[in-house]
Amino acid sequence: MRRRTKKIFDVETLPILGIFCFVLILQSYLALKWSAIGVFDQYNIVFDADPNQYKEEFAHGWSPGSFEHPLIPYFFSLPLRLLSLVVSSLTFIEDQQSFRETASIFIAPICTSLKAICFYLSFRLLNFNITNALIITGISIFSISSYIFGSTPSGYPITGLAFALSSLTAIYIAVHPQNITKTGFIISGIFSVGITSSNIIHFGWTLCFLNLIKSNNLFQSLGKSVLIGAAVLGFVLVTFYSLSEVRGFNREVKDLAPIEENIKLYTLGIRDQIEKIQHFPELVVRTIVPTVPNTIIIDGAAGRNDPINTGFDYTRNKFDLLAVMMSIGSVFVFGGGAYIAYHKNALWKNLTICSLASILTFGILYSWFGVNMYLYSQTWHVSSVFLLAAWLNTAFLNSTIGRTSLLVILILMMWGDFYVVDHMTQEIIKSIRT
Repeated sequence: MRRRTKKIFDVETLPILGIFCFVLILQSYLALKWSAIGVFDQYNIVFDADPNQYKEEFAHGWSPGSFEHPLIPYFFSLPLRLLSLVVSSLTFIEDQQSFRETASIFIAPICTSLKAICFYLSFRLLNFNITNALIITGISIFSISSYIFGSTPSGYPITGLAFALSSLTAIYIAVHPQNITKTGFIISGIFSVGITSSNIIHFGWTLCFLNLIKSNNLFQSLGKSVLIGAAVLGFVLVTFYSLSEVRGFNREVKDLAPIEENIKLYTLGIRDQIEKIQHFPELVVRTIVPTVPNTIIIDGAAGRNDPINTGFDYTRNKFDLLAVMMSIGSVFVFGGGAYIAYHKNALWKNLTICSLASILTFGILYSWFGVNMYLYSQTWHVSSVFLLAAWLNTAFLNSTIGRTSLLVILILMMWGDFYVVDHMTQEIIKSIRT
């Protein structure tokens, strides 16, 4: 076991470098294209994302953070400031501020590239051969949610990386326990929760997966996960509070709770919440499968004159035949993957239980809270890909016909991504105020 694990991490340099460079170029191209036409210069665009806020935070941010995103200012602004200082001291640049603004655009592509590597290594640890690992990693790369948000300055591509990293370290511990990896897993949890406090959900379920591997007792595993998860969340919030105090930002206990106004603003009525729950299976499929979103008109907030008035959504219309078919397909594909994995072995069984639990928990949370539910699709993307990967444990998909079918699907996904993003780009260009 030790020899196989060592081989995976030490020998397969070429696939890892190939994946990183390919994804970085792919995502950076889209990031630069959208940046050039002003997509990253305003709020409520790309499924209600706020890239202007995050770009500013990454490049120049020196805010004390918030309950929702406790440590994100420290994770990226500090390294970019240090990098710009070093590059400036070497006389390669004159304007550090402009350099940081340009560099901030590449944070999402870099995180998405690292996320793809985490997927590949996870599948190799799960005993997939190189071909199958590359195929399912390709499906994760060309999942339309990953492609779109993987180029957009926001917390979601970073969340995707954090979830993939936590899953990788957990699988590594399950396959080959080592104390250093347990420390690494906790660090990945701190990173994840520091980005967004609600990310404790995925970390908690991944922790439950690890505990199930040891005890095979669901309730005992849940209890341990809650305790350790609470400790990680507490550590992040105490760190956030302490750093604020050191920097002279006086905090009160109420600052450690979500802002009441935001909860009221983004909590819809019970009817809308039920409709979002009904649409959730459809959205899980749309997270993977490229489909053209609805184009909607953005109503600029008072006192704001956003340069673009077009946004995107998937669930503003009532159910139609396509939505029903996608919902049924979602239950079959992801439910089928869960069934296959559950009967594979203990590792896959426990991974399935916790992946499903993570998906459903996020589905319930963001059906209750938030306006555009697709904005949160990266929170269930990682778990969804693991359920899809379970299908590669079948004899058919390991046959020549099966692998050929997967390659065809991968090519169609790639074409679909380019088509959908081009459609979105053209809609944005048409709506730019001149």
